[in-house]
Amino acid sequence: MKKVLVQCRSHLVHCIELLAITDVDECVTDAAHECLKDLAHCFNTLGSYTCACKYGYYGDGKTSCLPLPAGGLNLDAYATNH
Repeated sequence: MKKVLVQCRSHLVHCIELLAITDVDECVTDAAHECLKDLAHCFNTLGSYTCACKYGYYGDGKTSCLPLPAGGLNLDAYATNH
């Protein structure tokens, strides 16, 4: 996130300082985020980003995206092992 200081002047107020915040999209280039390049999608958020595994995979999108098993994912077993 980039912060820019802006000064305003008017006939009513001599000087007011405003903080304008502009977001940097980390998802534009692979170098700016840690999502797994070929296995996850990057989603820009204000001041950050999130990763999500592509369809057919599960994991956090940053450190792992594993193929879904043929019968689906047993969420109870996944929760106790991760």
